[in-house]
Amino acid sequence: MSIVYASTKEDDTIRYLSLHDNSYIRYFRGHKDKVHALNVSPVSDMLLSASMDHTVRLWDLRSPNCQGVLNLVSPNLVAFDPRGLCFGVANTSAQDLSLYSVSAWGSDPFATFALPAPPGDGWASVEFSNDGKYILLATYGEQHHVIDAFTGNLTHKLVGHHPLRRDPDNLRGGSTHTAFSVDGRTVLGCSRDGKVIVWDLQDRVDERGRLYPSKALSCAPNAATPQILGVNPATMQLATADKELTFWLPEKEVTEPAKEA
Repeated sequence: MSIVYASTKEDDTIRYLSLHDNSYIRYFRGHKDKVHALNVSPVSDMLLSASMDHTVRLWDLRSPNCQGVLNLVSPNLVAFDPRGLCFGVANTSAQDLSLYSVSAWGSDPFATFALPAPPGDGWASVEFSNDGKYILLATYGEQHHVIDAFTGNLTHKLVGHHPLRRDPDNLRGGSTHTAFSVDGRTVLGCSRDGKVIVWDLQDRVDERGRLYPSKALSCAPNAATPQILGVNPATMQLATADKELTFWLPEKEVTEPAKEA
């Protein structure tokens, strides 16, 4: 097991750490300012990074050398699609989302969608659903936005949660406090009241396009409010964290056998 993270102390190097023996596998050098967004391809060893140096970079975890650079005005949020064939760059200054082909790195985006103005303190993260139908734009405000991945149309305004307070040390986004479920049907998100909120995208939105939660999951008593959240598609496991890490497992429905008359 290993993790990739951006250093905030010594320099702007991205570090690839083995959790097995707590040793560094590789360093990725090239950014000249704070790295505020990272995303690993779901199907390969490719890594995307976005920095306040006005670049988005492509890396291969097997090599310390940068594989490609896009010069884009910062800040940006980045995410691969579920097949690893394209990636999205959400530019918070221009308020647009551009889709690029991985195989045609350096080319212009093949699609660009205008984004609705983010409520509150701006965008936090961007994510594709596993079925490729939707793109989730999480915010620090009272709405998260779900858009159609093919048309760019806004399909759902996720409301009904208590927005998290933004970390004053992280003013450029890159905080992942929402995630799609494995099947892409629901969105899960952290809430300031200490709950994990669940939105079912198959529920009907109201006349203003708002979708209210279908349920709220309570954390353990005396647990800290979750600040980040992630879903493991391989194990169907949900993880939340603040200063402590919590793992969640889906409930297994047990069907009683039918009794003979």
